Amino acid sequence: MDYERTLYSSGAPLEETAGYSRAIRLGDFVFVGGTTAVQPDGSVFAEGDAYAQTKYILERMESYYLKAGAKREDVYRVKMYVTDISKAKEVIKAYSEFYKPIKPLATMVETPKLNRPSQVIEIEIDALIGSATQKATRDWRDPTRRTAAQVIGLRYLAESYERSIAWFREAQILLPTLSQLADPSTIPGPLQGALAKIDRNEAHPLNLFRLHWYNAMDYSWRVRVPEHIVLPKELTGVDARIVLVLGNRFPMVSCHKVLAAYACLVPRIVSGQFDPTRHRAVWPSTGNYARGGVAISRLMQCRGVAILPENMSRERFDWLERQVDNPDDIIRTPGSESNVKEIYDACRELGRDPGNFIVNQFSEFGNHLGHYQVSGQAFGHVLASMQEKEPGLQLAAFVAASGSAGTLGAGDRLKDDFGAKIVAVEALECPTMLYNGYGEHNIQGIGDKHIPLIHNVMNTDLVAAVSDQATDGLNLVFNTEAGRAFLREQMDVDPVVVEKLKHLGLSSIANMLAAIKTARKLNLGAQDVVMSVATDGAELYTSEKEKLLARSYSKGFDDISAAEITARHLVGMNTEHIEELDEVSRNRIFNLGYYTWVEQQGVSAEDFEARRSPAFWQELQQMAPDWDAMIEEFNKRTGITIG
Repeated sequence: MDYERTLYSSGAPLEETAGYSRAIRLGDFVFVGGTTAVQPDGSVFAEGDAYAQTKYILERMESYYLKAGAKREDVYRVKMYVTDISKAKEVIKAYSEFYKPIKPLATMVETPKLNRPSQVIEIEIDALIGSATQKATRDWRDPTRRTAAQVIGLRYLAESYERSIAWFREAQILLPTLSQLADPSTIPGPLQGALAKIDRNEAHPLNLFRLHWYNAMDYSWRVRVPEHIVLPKELTGVDARIVLVLGNRFPMVSCHKVLAAYACLVPRIVSGQFDPTRHRAVWPSTGNYARGGVAISRLMQCRGVAILPENMSRERFDWLERQVDNPDDIIRTPGSESNVKEIYDACRELGRDPGNFIVNQFSEFGNHLGHYQVSGQAFGHVLASMQEKEPGLQLAAFVAASGSAGTLGAGDRLKDDFGAKIVAVEALECPTMLYNGYGEHNIQGIGDKHIPLIHNVMNTDLVAAVSDQATDGLNLVFNTEAGRAFLREQMDVDPVVVEKLKHLGLSSIANMLAAIKTARKLNLGAQDVVMSVATDGAELYTSEKEKLLARSYSKGFDDISAAEITARHLVGMNTEHIEELDEVSRNRIFNLGYYTWVEQQGVSAEDFEARRSPAFWQELQQMAPDWDAMIEEFNKRTGITIG
């Protein structure tokens, strides 16, 4: 049988001089030759340390067989040559961190010596591409299930890590930690002083330190408590306090998705997986995350590619066209908000090019962790500020559109800290979670027809559906003079509150309506708080407002029109299309994700099932300090200081 032979080099000079390859692919077989702990600069990593050298070597070797098309689960043989068999325990400890769940053939023998006295181990690895594929028969309660760390798959890739350090050092870019973004008062004083002199919308690297909820609308450095709206009963019709935290204060894109983009990319940078010297960051989205990703790419001075449906709001594309240098970096997929599969298809095509790094918000667990750590803590601060004035207040629920499910991660934090119920919101025109349904809708930014991999479904308490007729209509009421006048004069809504309604975009209005629906469903009283997020503001949907006015109100939008919309969609809000989830319904929704992630996107059944367990999410949420330590070490290696 003839096999196509592909050679892979590590770049070491001796390979060319002596005439050998670091790895070879023959058909579906991949062989990684004997590898030691010699670093690119010629020095030996962790001299004499068997555990550290073994781990370093296995990480390097994984980068080689991944390049050849194999994955960790495809490894079927590992051969280890040690200079001192008494150190076998240390070697096995490092080996088991990589291959214990896989159980390949393993051989360890003692050898008199290696090339250098400080080298204690040399390793060879064989893999067969596709050999990991097996029918999923494991029960989700199996104690040997995959851990969060295994599923996330962060791997230290030394060579790209070093190139990234050089890149960030040259560009003078510091990376904020998650803890700094959760509490920006902890950002060093000299850096805060430098930030005060920089425009929030400038593509300046220091604006990475503005990726938090404490930005002020007036462009001052920050506020003490994240800015929010407490909606009055005159508007909501319920006794419970409906609170919307405002997301249009974030830098460059006026939307909180820029935080999600950073949380998705930064762990890949500080582990060496994303290399700005050779990768384009590809940001798949139904709109705002793509803009946030391009903003992050600009702040990090690397190339970003936006993928979004062609029928999203004109304002999204106008912004993108101003930000990218190459028009090819804006990829328009067919359809609109309801066409997520088409986005995935584009990612699959782009992913064939090793120069493209797909940063998929729907499957990057950094999205969940960033919101759990940063947004959840900030929202808790909003509640605490309200309780200072009214000690009896309690957080009953957190409401957020499903979208990528990243923001729902803040709900996990609020549930842990305050016992709040978590409510996931979707469009009634496409009720995937509620009715296993399908369709099309115009609530831009909330996604549908799939269950994101990063959605902690088993921790979600309710699902609520909101019609796009309601969000489109109320967008007119909140952002026309006739509509605002109606609210002030006929409904007696405080003019200050009416003015703030311009900070609500379409998904923000959906969150507001779902929060009201939740308050009615749970029969909440005056001491209860239902908190949600105003993802972006109405300025991103002016074109949508204009289209609806031209289509349905060609003779003008007046107080009668405002009254009809308000009566139907706000005052008339009921408890239809909202469900409290039990164990059966949670499992039903969870299982829907199988078709997207296992059958279409190639996630292993084991990794998919691991997410059913609360232990998976608890482990993930506990990783934040470790990720911060990696960021701090990365910054230390760049040697950059401010002030």
